[in-house]
Amino acid sequence: MSIFEKKQGLFSRGIKPESKKAPAPVKEIKKDTSIFGKESSIKKTIFEQRLKDPKLFSTIRLPGKKIEELGKKLFAPYKDFIQKTSIPKVKDELKKGKWGRFKDMSSEDKIKAKIIIKEVLEK
Repeated sequence: MSIFEKKQGLFSRGIKPESKKAPAPVKEIKKDTSIFGKESSIKKTIFEQRLKDPKLFSTIRLPGKKIEELGKKLFAPYKDFIQKTSIPKVKDELKKGKWGRFKDMSSEDKIKAKIIIKEVLEK
C-alpha cells in the first residue's frame, strides 16, 4: 500500500488533515514617551527641571513653587536617581491615605501629586 492510499484511507474514516493555522497577529509595540525613554532610571535633577516646565502649570493649576515642593516631597527618599519601579510604589503610598508616608498631605495635594506623576513621569 502506497502512502497516497494510506492518506486516502485516513480521510475516508473521518480523520481530517491538519489545517494550517493563520499566523498570529503582530502586536504593535508601544513607544515609551515617558521621561525615562529606554532607560530604567533618571537623575533627580532632570525630574526637578521638568517640574519647572511652564506647560505643567496650566495642566495642574498650581503655582510653580507648590509644584516643585510636591514633586520633591514625592521622591524625597530617593537620593540621586528615580527608577521606573519607584513610580508604582509612590502611587501606592498616596493611596494608603492616613497610614502611608504622605499621611500629613491634604486630599487635594494628593490628587495634584498624582497629576504631577502622570504629567511629568508617565507622558
